Amino acid sequence: GKLRARLCYVDIAETSSISNMETEKDTLAETCLQSDNSLHSILSSFKHQQISQNHKTEQEENQQINHVLCLKSLDLSSLPEAILDLTQIRQLVLDYNSLSSLPDQVCTSLTHLRVLSVLGNDLEELPTLFGNLSTLRELHASENCLQELPDSFSKLKELRILHLTGNELRTLPSNFGYLEQLKTFMVDENHLKTLPKTFGS
Repeated sequence: GKLRARLCYVDIAETSSISNMETEKDTLAETCLQSDNSLHSILSSFKHQQISQNHKTEQEENQQINHVLCLKSLDLSSLPEAILDLTQIRQLVLDYNSLSSLPDQVCTSLTHLRVLSVLGNDLEELPTLFGNLSTLRELHASENCLQELPDSFSKLKELRILHLTGNELRTLPSNFGYLEQLKTFMVDENHLKTLPKTFGS
């Protein structure tokens, strides 16, 4: 069948989480992908829209437009480099691909990211500088092969939702408990025997 990608700009007040985004299907522009060239075209179009948004008036900017890129179930084995140019992305959805890693540049280029969803991939680790994503509020990384989290993870001071169900985690960073905004933490179906002393403090 045809592969599909969805990209859109939606009001952040209406789409505050990845679960809400799924209900906003009417606002999403859906395009068929039949080749790598089609994917490149999609990302180029998104970048053009991003540039257009950057030239909006101050009043329009105050509406807090949310940039969402959804590339689900495309059998991607690596992150397309063009995504790293989309620096205004707020929500990036890469569920059910074949990603075994994320490039370090994600943590230095996509610094406005609020929601990252990589559910159902083959990730064995997250980038060392993952904590640089200081605005990240939600991480959905269940059903991967994560064995550990980087020490920088504790820098995610805005993180509220963390889903890590069904990985290979044996330990958590010692300073994990410093995630003061964390409200929802799902870590079942891993190999954890103890939690850091800072957890729950």
